[in-house]
Amino acid sequence: MTRLTWTEICTLQVKAGRLDESCLGVLSAFSGGRQRRYTNFTALCEETARLTDVLPQRISRALCVEVDADQANVFVSRFISVTEILQGLPQLEAKILSIGFIQRTAEIVDGDKPRTLRVRAVVDYFYSHAALLYHQNGMAGQSSPSVSFLAKNMVFKPVVNGIDHGTIAGQTNQGPVHVNVLRIRSGRLQVMDCRGKGSLAEICRNHNAQAGVSGGFFLYSETDIESPSSRFDPVGLFVCDGTVVNPPVFRRSALMVDEADRVSIAPMGLKGVRLVFSDHVIEIEAVNHPASMNQGAVAFNRAFGCQYPHHDAGVIAIVGRQVVSISDRRIPLAGFVVTLPTSAPLTDLVDIVLTKPIRCGIAGGPALLVDGKVAIDPQAEEFKHSAPPITFSRDETFDQNLLPRMAAGLMPSGDLLFVAVDGRNFDLAPGMTLAQTARLCRALGCSDAMNLDGGSSKRMVVAGSVVDLPSTDVVLNATSNGKVRKVQTAMLVHSSKN
Repeated sequence: MTRLTWTEICTLQVKAGRLDESCLGVLSAFSGGRQRRYTNFTALCEETARLTDVLPQRISRALCVEVDADQANVFVSRFISVTEILQGLPQLEAKILSIGFIQRTAEIVDGDKPRTLRVRAVVDYFYSHAALLYHQNGMAGQSSPSVSFLAKNMVFKPVVNGIDHGTIAGQTNQGPVHVNVLRIRSGRLQVMDCRGKGSLAEICRNHNAQAGVSGGFFLYSETDIESPSSRFDPVGLFVCDGTVVNPPVFRRSALMVDEADRVSIAPMGLKGVRLVFSDHVIEIEAVNHPASMNQGAVAFNRAFGCQYPHHDAGVIAIVGRQVVSISDRRIPLAGFVVTLPTSAPLTDLVDIVLTKPIRCGIAGGPALLVDGKVAIDPQAEEFKHSAPPITFSRDETFDQNLLPRMAAGLMPSGDLLFVAVDGRNFDLAPGMTLAQTARLCRALGCSDAMNLDGGSSKRMVVAGSVVDLPSTDVVLNATSNGKVRKVQTAMLVHSSKN
């Protein structure tokens, strides 16, 4: 008897039922694993039901050898929630998506390590398409405003002089949205390392800040975090009060404030950065460019790969401000290596001098808007190979995931906006893609905008209270509350009077 792959059977079922064939495109993502084969659709459904029962425990076992139990349990909980969502939808398309979700997850769990980030991404992916299917079906025959229309008609309310807050909430032609927008017309920004300092609301109160938002990326679920790096360390540029805590390891969009409190959004990387030792200075002349290795100091980061090219002269590795040892030509996950043009003695610690002085700055990326145009290019901002966060560098969804997002945008007037897009809330706010977030920023009047860390870390505090809807879980209804992850880095907003 002929046995077909599960995707082949689903294709036949979709065509026989004259369903929307776009769901077949959804099934093509996260391929690469060995597909199970079945005799017919009934056998496929029966085996998928069996897999559904055993997968939570299998996911937990597989992930617990890569990350801690708390992280593994979060992703198992999300898997269970998305399974419940898909099984609760009446459309046959939902049945096809449910089969795809279970089968792809099983393939990932059975596949090569590391598996954690792929499990997290596939859960978000099928959650997003379940939300689209549910809300688009619910809007059939209805006329709802666009997100852009709501954004352009949003009314700001003053928090204090120079700082305003507004909310976009309700049903739109792309489903329900819930977005908080913070506008800074005047004030002072402060980058904050929040590790071990309590909640963002507590930090804002303790530092007399009128508002605060979550910041940039940090190490979290990566499986090769090695000392001196540790979980929750910032990824990329991080400057506090004029001190470079972490260098611009990757050339990515950054929100920067100079000594005159002028705010800019622009990419900043390692090229031109000077490494200052006790009696020696090295200027990085090129990045990830092997042909230049014999001509000066060349830096290599994880956007190049896990190992740097062979080099006869000296090479050092830097993580944060610390010089670390190298083995097997391995590039540190959140650091870089640099070839040495001289044999001058070097110290264990190094000062980082940027190409332009800034009082505070924090990296994110990718860019969302440049000169008013959508300009999303993760590859150009070194989101590739094994550069953290891997969910961006190895995105298998092609920006189809609806997620909580945090964006920063500049208006032609010079006003700064922080845009907190809620997500993973099935009834109130499924979330947005990067492209949707970019268009939202443009509708709000931004000419330039960038992505900051979103997901479970997205947070906005205004006047001492959390105004967004944060959750590490998938929230299944409007009345339930999910667990909240602590913010690791943040941007605080102070009144100009402070």
